[in-house]
Amino acid sequence: MGLKLTRRLACLAGLATMLASPLAAQAQDAPKVRFAYLKTLDLMPFFYGVQKGYFKEAGVDIELIAVPGGPAVGAAVASGSADIGYAAPTPIMIARDQGQPFKAFVSLEWERTPDRLWGDILATEKSGIKSLKDLKGKNLGVSVPGGLCELAAHDWLASVGLTTKDVNILNNPFPQMPAMMELGTVDAVCIVEPFATAALAGKSKPVLLKKGYLADVKEKYRVSILFASEKWIGGHAKEIAAIKKAFVRAATELKSNPTLVKEILAKEYRFPPALIDKLRTDFALDLDPKSEDYRIMVEKMTKYGMLKHPMKPEDFIAPAK
Repeated sequence: MGLKLTRRLACLAGLATMLASPLAAQAQDAPKVRFAYLKTLDLMPFFYGVQKGYFKEAGVDIELIAVPGGPAVGAAVASGSADIGYAAPTPIMIARDQGQPFKAFVSLEWERTPDRLWGDILATEKSGIKSLKDLKGKNLGVSVPGGLCELAAHDWLASVGLTTKDVNILNNPFPQMPAMMELGTVDAVCIVEPFATAALAGKSKPVLLKKGYLADVKEKYRVSILFASEKWIGGHAKEIAAIKKAFVRAATELKSNPTLVKEILAKEYRFPPALIDKLRTDFALDLDPKSEDYRIMVEKMTKYGMLKHPMKPEDFIAPAK
C-alpha cells in the first residue's frame, strides 16, 4: 500500500472517530431513567429500542426493571426504586385519588368500538355461558383489583342489568388465566393479549362474549400509559422528549416489518409459533396525553365507585411541553 493511500485512510479513520465521538459521548452521558414494567405487547418498542440503542441515541439511558404485577409498578414508583412506570390508567387514577401525586406523561395503547379493541371477555365451553347474562352466579377472573378488567366487569355487567355483586370476582394474574380456564377454576375471564390468543387456542374452547374494556364506547380512550410523580415529570422534560422520540422510532420500524415482530414474539415473548399469526399487534404513535382520551374512563370509574373523589381528566395527565 502506498504512503499517500495509507495517509488518506488514516485521515478518514481520524475523521470518522471525530464524528462518532460526540455521539458516543452523548450516549455514554445520557441520564439514567429506571422503568418499572410488565412484559406486554404494547411495550415491544421499548424492548426493541433499548436493544438497538435508540433511547441512548435520543439522550436517555433506560434501565428496565421487571415487576410481577400492576400494583408492584405503582409501589416501585411510589418508593423511589423506579422513576417511571407502565400501567393501565385505572390503578394510577385510583392511586392519585388516594393521594399519590402520579400523572400520565405518555399515552400508549387505545381502544374504540368497533375497530380497535384489545380486552376480551371469554367464557369456557364447560361453563355453559353463552351471553353476559349467563355470568350471574359464575366465577369471573379480572386480574388485579382496580385494573381495567375490574372496570370492564362493572361496565359490561351493567349493560345487561347485572352488577359485580351478581358474580364471584377472582383476582388472578393474566398469565395464569388460560390454565385456570382449562382446570375449571374460573368460568369466564377478562383477559389481554397475548394471553387471550393462548386461551382461545386452548382446551377450554372458550366462547368470546365481548371485546373491549368498556361497553360499546365509540370514542377513543387510552388503555395503557407511562406515569411518574409530578415532581419527576416537572424536572425531566428532556428525558420525556427523548423517551417519546425513541419509542416512535422503534414503533415505526416494527409497524413496517411484520417479520421482525414475529421474530421478537417468538424469541423475547416465547410465544408458540403456531399462534403468532393469530395474534394482532399494533403500536400507538400519538403519545401526547390529551384530556379527551381519558374523559369516559373517569366518568365510568366515578359511576361505579372506583374513584371516591371528584376528578377531571386534566388532573390526571401531564400535557406535552
